[in-house]
Amino acid sequence: MQRVKGIGPASAQALCTATNGLHGFESAKAVVKFVGIAPIQAQSGSSVHRRGRMARTGVGYVRGMSYMAARSARKYNLSCKALYERLRAKGRCHKVAVIAVINKLLHQIFVIVKKDIEFINGLGLPKESLV
Repeated sequence: MQRVKGIGPASAQALCTATNGLHGFESAKAVVKFVGIAPIQAQSGSSVHRRGRMARTGVGYVRGMSYMAARSARKYNLSCKALYERLRAKGRCHKVAVIAVINKLLHQIFVIVKKDIEFINGLGLPKESLV
């Protein structure tokens, strides 16, 4: 897990312990939902037109460690940095952009661990943005 830029030993150990090394998870969406950052819709009565909120159903410690990892990934992981800057340029608030970075990090971790491949920083970005 530490091959992904932005994931340190503490966050990797917390995620590995909570998810049992990602065993039993078939998709990255399942990991995101388990950690508790997946958006949910709660509608009842007159509250039909509310925006979705973070689920907060997972392990709070892992969610906190993921937040700290996302702060680091905003600086060193090129694809997370591009995502954060793009969302902030669109006018999204800081917290929404950081949750999107956490989501991207968890997807990257899932692919790296499940497929046992090497992490390439900036993979999938246009060459102009890598300069």
